[in-house]
Amino acid sequence: MDNGFAGYQWDRNDNGSWKPFRTSTDGTGSSTENQFNESCSAQRTWEVPHDVGGLVSAMGGPGTFVRRYDFFFSMFSNIGSNWGGGANVRPDCRYFTAANETDLSAPWTANWAGAPSRVQSTVSRILSTEFKNSVDGIPGNNDWGSLSTWYVSAAMGLHPMIPGVGGFSVSTPRFQKITINLENGKQVVINLDKNPSTNGYISGLSINGQTWDSTWIPVEKVRNNQSVNTIDMIVVGQASNWGMTPLAATAPPSFGNQ
Repeated sequence: MDNGFAGYQWDRNDNGSWKPFRTSTDGTGSSTENQFNESCSAQRTWEVPHDVGGLVSAMGGPGTFVRRYDFFFSMFSNIGSNWGGGANVRPDCRYFTAANETDLSAPWTANWAGAPSRVQSTVSRILSTEFKNSVDGIPGNNDWGSLSTWYVSAAMGLHPMIPGVGGFSVSTPRFQKITINLENGKQVVINLDKNPSTNGYISGLSINGQTWDSTWIPVEKVRNNQSVNTIDMIVVGQASNWGMTPLAATAPPSFGNQ
Protein backbone atom coordinates (compact mmCIF):
# COMPACT_ATOMS: atom_id res chain seq x y z
CA MET A 1 0.00 0.00 0.00
CA ASP A 2 1.52 3.32 -1.12
CA ASN A 3 -0.16 6.72 -1.46
CA GLY A 4 -3.27 5.09 0.03
CA PHE A 5 -3.68 2.58 -2.83
CA ALA A 6 -2.70 -1.04 -3.37
CA GLY A 7 -1.30 -2.62 -6.51
CA TYR A 8 1.64 -1.30 -8.55
CA GLN A 9 3.67 -2.53 -11.48
CA TRP A 10 6.91 -3.93 -10.16
CA ASP A 11 10.12 -5.47 -11.44
CA ARG A 12 11.78 -8.84 -10.99
CA ASN A 13 15.29 -10.07 -10.37
CA ASP A 14 17.18 -12.00 -13.02
CA ASN A 15 16.08 -15.27 -11.43
CA GLY A 16 12.41 -14.32 -11.76
CA SER A 17 11.83 -13.47 -8.10
CA TRP A 18 10.10 -10.21 -7.26
CA LYS A 19 12.13 -7.37 -5.83
CA PRO A 20 10.87 -6.33 -2.37
CA PHE A 21 8.19 -3.68 -2.13
CA ARG A 22 8.47 -1.37 0.85
CA THR A 23 6.39 1.44 2.23
CA SER A 24 7.59 4.56 3.99
CA THR A 25 6.20 6.72 6.76
CA ASP A 26 5.25 9.49 4.32
CA GLY A 27 3.26 7.07 2.15
CA THR A 28 5.39 7.37 -0.98
CA GLY A 29 7.51 4.26 -0.41
CA SER A 30 8.74 2.00 -3.16
CA SER A 31 6.24 3.29 -5.70
CA THR A 32 8.33 6.45 -6.19
CA GLU A 33 11.75 4.83 -6.38
CA ASN A 34 13.58 5.00 -9.69
CA GLN A 35 12.95 1.32 -10.46
CA PHE A 36 12.03 2.03 -14.08
CA ASN A 37 13.89 4.00 -16.72
CA GLU A 38 13.37 7.72 -15.99
CA SER A 39 10.28 6.90 -13.96
CA CYS A 40 8.69 5.01 -11.09
CA SER A 41 5.92 2.50 -10.52
CA ALA A 42 3.42 5.17 -9.45
CA GLN A 43 3.52 6.49 -13.01
CA ARG A 44 4.24 3.28 -14.94
CA THR A 45 1.28 1.43 -13.44
CA TRP A 46 -1.14 3.39 -15.64
CA GLU A 47 0.56 2.33 -18.86
CA VAL A 48 -1.39 -0.80 -19.80
CA PRO A 49 -2.98 0.56 -22.99
CA HIS A 50 -3.93 -2.83 -24.43
CA ASP A 51 -6.06 -3.75 -21.39
CA VAL A 52 -7.22 -0.66 -19.50
CA GLY A 53 -10.41 -2.50 -18.59
CA GLY A 54 -8.29 -5.15 -16.89
CA LEU A 55 -6.35 -2.42 -15.10
CA VAL A 56 -9.59 -0.93 -13.79
CA SER A 57 -10.56 -4.33 -12.38
CA ALA A 58 -7.10 -4.95 -10.93
CA MET A 59 -7.21 -1.62 -9.11
CA GLY A 60 -10.47 -2.57 -7.41
CA GLY A 61 -13.16 -1.52 -9.87
CA PRO A 62 -14.35 1.80 -11.29
CA GLY A 63 -14.92 3.58 -7.97
CA THR A 64 -11.45 2.89 -6.58
CA PHE A 65 -9.93 3.50 -9.99
CA VAL A 66 -11.47 6.97 -10.26
CA ARG A 67 -10.35 7.91 -6.74
CA ARG A 68 -6.82 6.85 -7.65
CA TYR A 69 -7.06 8.74 -10.93
CA ASP A 70 -8.15 11.88 -9.06
CA PHE A 71 -5.17 11.58 -6.70
CA PHE A 72 -2.71 11.01 -9.54
CA PHE A 73 -3.90 14.13 -11.37
CA SER A 74 -4.40 16.28 -8.27
CA MET A 75 -0.93 17.74 -8.92
CA PHE A 76 1.47 17.77 -11.86
CA SER A 77 5.19 17.09 -11.49
CA ASN A 78 7.98 18.11 -13.84
CA ILE A 79 10.43 15.25 -13.50
CA GLY A 80 11.39 14.84 -17.12
CA SER A 81 14.32 12.56 -17.82
CA ASN A 82 16.52 14.00 -15.05
CA TRP A 83 16.03 12.54 -11.61
CA GLY A 84 18.64 14.96 -10.23
CA GLY A 85 21.96 14.07 -8.66
CA GLY A 86 21.39 10.35 -8.88
CA ALA A 87 18.51 10.56 -6.41
CA ASN A 88 16.75 7.24 -6.04
CA VAL A 89 13.42 8.50 -4.72
CA ARG A 90 11.27 11.28 -6.14
CA PRO A 91 8.11 11.73 -4.05
CA ASP A 92 6.61 13.92 -6.78
CA CYS A 93 6.66 10.89 -9.10
CA ARG A 94 3.38 9.84 -7.49
CA TYR A 95 1.75 12.50 -9.70
CA PHE A 96 1.37 12.86 -13.46
CA THR A 97 4.15 14.44 -15.48
CA ALA A 98 3.75 15.86 -18.97
CA ALA A 99 7.53 16.32 -19.19
CA ASN A 100 8.33 12.73 -20.17
CA GLU A 101 6.71 9.82 -21.99
CA THR A 102 6.20 7.60 -18.95
CA ASP A 103 2.49 8.25 -18.39
CA LEU A 104 1.22 10.19 -21.39
CA SER A 105 -1.75 7.89 -22.04
CA ALA A 106 -2.89 7.95 -18.39
CA PRO A 107 -5.30 10.93 -18.82
CA TRP A 108 -7.59 8.84 -21.08
CA THR A 109 -7.77 5.76 -18.85
CA ALA A 110 -10.85 7.03 -16.98
CA ASN A 111 -12.84 6.51 -20.18
CA TRP A 112 -12.64 2.77 -19.36
CA ALA A 113 -13.97 3.42 -15.84
CA GLY A 114 -17.16 5.17 -16.93
CA ALA A 115 -15.81 8.60 -16.04
CA PRO A 116 -15.35 10.48 -19.35
CA SER A 117 -15.87 13.88 -17.73
CA ARG A 118 -12.68 13.24 -15.73
CA VAL A 119 -10.82 12.70 -18.99
CA GLN A 120 -12.26 15.83 -20.56
CA SER A 121 -11.37 18.10 -17.63
CA THR A 122 -7.93 16.52 -17.07
CA VAL A 123 -6.79 16.74 -20.69
CA SER A 124 -7.97 20.36 -20.84
CA ARG A 125 -6.05 21.21 -17.67
CA ILE A 126 -2.86 19.63 -19.00
CA LEU A 127 -3.13 21.52 -22.29
CA SER A 128 -3.76 24.80 -20.46
CA THR A 129 -1.08 24.56 -17.78
CA GLU A 130 1.73 22.38 -19.14
CA PHE A 131 2.02 23.70 -22.70
CA LYS A 132 2.66 27.34 -23.58
CA ASN A 133 2.73 29.46 -26.74
CA SER A 134 6.40 30.36 -26.39
CA VAL A 135 9.86 29.17 -27.36
CA ASP A 136 9.90 26.92 -24.27
CA GLY A 137 6.28 25.88 -24.70
CA ILE A 138 6.85 22.12 -24.57
CA PRO A 139 7.14 20.87 -20.97
CA GLY A 140 10.06 18.46 -21.52
CA ASN A 141 12.30 16.72 -24.03
CA ASN A 142 10.29 16.40 -27.23
CA ASP A 143 12.10 13.13 -28.09
CA TRP A 144 11.48 12.95 -31.84
CA GLY A 145 8.20 14.78 -31.51
CA SER A 146 6.50 12.75 -28.78
CA LEU A 147 5.29 15.68 -26.68
CA SER A 148 4.25 17.85 -29.62
CA THR A 149 2.43 14.88 -31.15
CA TRP A 150 0.69 14.31 -27.80
CA TYR A 151 -0.46 17.93 -27.88
CA VAL A 152 -1.88 17.55 -31.37
CA SER A 153 -3.90 14.43 -30.53
CA ALA A 154 -5.11 15.94 -27.25
CA ALA A 155 -6.09 19.18 -28.97
CA MET A 156 -8.06 17.20 -31.57
CA GLY A 157 -9.80 15.22 -28.83
CA LEU A 158 -8.77 11.94 -30.49
CA HIS A 159 -5.97 9.99 -28.81
CA PRO A 160 -4.60 6.79 -30.43
CA MET A 161 -4.61 4.99 -27.10
CA ILE A 162 -3.86 1.38 -28.04
CA PRO A 163 -0.71 0.69 -30.10
CA GLY A 164 -1.48 -1.42 -33.15
CA VAL A 165 -5.25 -0.90 -32.86
CA GLY A 166 -6.99 1.52 -35.20
CA GLY A 167 -9.10 3.78 -33.03
CA PHE A 168 -9.19 6.77 -30.73
CA SER A 169 -10.09 7.54 -27.13
CA VAL A 170 -12.21 10.68 -27.03
CA SER A 171 -11.78 13.92 -25.09
CA THR A 172 -13.00 17.45 -25.80
CA PRO A 173 -11.22 19.10 -28.74
CA ARG A 174 -9.43 22.38 -28.20
CA PHE A 175 -11.00 24.05 -31.23
CA GLN A 176 -14.55 24.50 -32.45
CA LYS A 177 -13.77 23.13 -35.91
CA ILE A 178 -10.90 20.89 -36.99
CA THR A 179 -10.31 19.58 -40.52
CA ILE A 180 -7.98 16.60 -40.90
CA ASN A 181 -6.68 15.95 -44.42
CA LEU A 182 -5.91 12.26 -44.90
CA GLU A 183 -3.21 10.89 -47.16
CA ASN A 184 -5.82 9.49 -49.58
CA GLY A 185 -7.30 12.93 -50.23
CA LYS A 186 -10.31 12.43 -47.97
CA GLN A 187 -11.12 14.45 -44.86
CA VAL A 188 -12.30 14.07 -41.29
CA VAL A 189 -14.06 17.16 -39.97
CA ILE A 190 -14.71 17.65 -36.25
CA ASN A 191 -17.40 20.20 -35.39
CA LEU A 192 -18.38 21.50 -31.95
CA ASP A 193 -21.63 23.37 -31.54
CA LYS A 194 -20.09 25.88 -29.10
CA ASN A 195 -16.73 27.28 -28.09
CA PRO A 196 -14.93 24.61 -26.01
CA SER A 197 -13.02 27.18 -23.96
CA THR A 198 -16.15 27.74 -21.89
CA ASN A 199 -17.95 24.50 -22.74
CA GLY A 200 -15.44 21.80 -21.97
CA TYR A 201 -17.68 18.76 -21.54
CA ILE A 202 -19.24 16.55 -24.20
CA SER A 203 -22.98 15.95 -23.85
CA GLY A 204 -23.60 14.36 -27.24
CA LEU A 205 -21.68 13.01 -30.22
CA SER A 206 -22.58 11.80 -33.69
CA ILE A 207 -20.51 10.33 -36.52
CA ASN A 208 -21.73 11.05 -40.03
CA GLY A 209 -25.10 12.01 -38.57
CA GLN A 210 -25.54 8.87 -36.47
CA THR A 211 -25.60 9.09 -32.67
CA TRP A 212 -22.52 7.61 -31.01
CA ASP A 213 -22.59 6.76 -27.30
CA SER A 214 -19.00 5.68 -26.71
CA THR A 215 -15.71 7.33 -25.79
CA TRP A 216 -13.98 5.06 -28.33
CA ILE A 217 -14.12 5.71 -32.08
CA PRO A 218 -12.83 2.87 -34.30
CA VAL A 219 -10.76 4.22 -37.16
CA GLU A 220 -13.03 2.59 -39.78
CA LYS A 221 -15.86 4.87 -38.64
CA VAL A 222 -13.99 7.88 -40.03
CA ARG A 223 -11.74 6.34 -42.65
CA ASN A 224 -13.85 4.76 -45.37
CA ASN A 225 -15.16 5.46 -48.86
CA GLN A 226 -16.79 8.75 -47.93
CA SER A 227 -14.95 11.82 -49.12
CA VAL A 228 -15.73 13.64 -45.85
CA ASN A 229 -16.43 11.98 -42.50
CA THR A 230 -17.86 14.21 -39.78
CA ILE A 231 -17.70 14.02 -36.00
CA ASP A 232 -20.19 16.42 -34.44
CA MET A 233 -20.08 17.15 -30.72
CA ILE A 234 -22.50 18.95 -28.42
CA VAL A 235 -20.50 20.59 -25.64
CA VAL A 236 -21.68 22.10 -22.37
CA GLY A 237 -20.20 23.87 -19.37
CA GLN A 238 -20.77 21.08 -16.84
CA ALA A 239 -20.08 17.35 -16.74
CA SER A 240 -22.73 15.23 -18.42
CA ASN A 241 -23.51 11.52 -18.48
CA TRP A 242 -22.51 11.07 -22.13
CA GLY A 243 -20.18 8.11 -22.64
CA MET A 244 -20.58 6.75 -19.11
CA THR A 245 -22.49 3.61 -20.14
CA PRO A 246 -21.89 2.85 -23.83
CA LEU A 247 -23.50 -0.11 -25.53
CA ALA A 248 -21.41 -3.26 -25.27
CA ALA A 249 -20.80 -3.22 -29.02
CA THR A 250 -19.29 0.26 -28.89
CA ALA A 251 -17.48 0.18 -25.51
CA PRO A 252 -13.74 0.95 -25.42
CA PRO A 253 -11.85 -2.28 -26.17
CA SER A 254 -9.60 -4.23 -23.82
CA PHE A 255 -7.67 -7.29 -24.89
CA GLY A 256 -6.70 -9.02 -21.65
CA ASN A 257 -4.56 -12.17 -21.76
CA GLN A 258 -4.65 -13.03 -25.43
